[in-house]
Amino acid sequence: QLSSKNQFRVIFGRLIRVDRQTIPDVETSFLPGDRITICATKDEIQRVTDLLGKTANPAAETDGGLREYYRAVVSNPRADGLKVGQLDLPHLLDAVVLRVRRGDLEFLPRSETVLEYGD
Repeated sequence: QLSSKNQFRVIFGRLIRVDRQTIPDVETSFLPGDRITICATKDEIQRVTDLLGKTANPAAETDGGLREYYRAVVSNPRADGLKVGQLDLPHLLDAVVLRVRRGDLEFLPRSETVLEYGD
């Protein structure tokens, strides 16, 4: 709701609350002390930071190994034409799609983003 209410173009990739890590969804409410991983442009990160608080030093953060990044290529014909939201990755794999590369263009996907062969 935070993203849609404020028209942020960001993806919240991870939430650390005390010592528990989760992937935030539309029902997540942020609390004081939460640490949030954001994927966005520098300007959008600044807008979110202006609303939520200060940025943290990522080098000082201990994440217990949850933070792993993988690059996958849409090479299965069954995935060609699916929307990112149809993948249901947060529930199936506890994962999110942070970026899509299409040719020379890299962008933040929305749940309505249609995947194409080679993305």
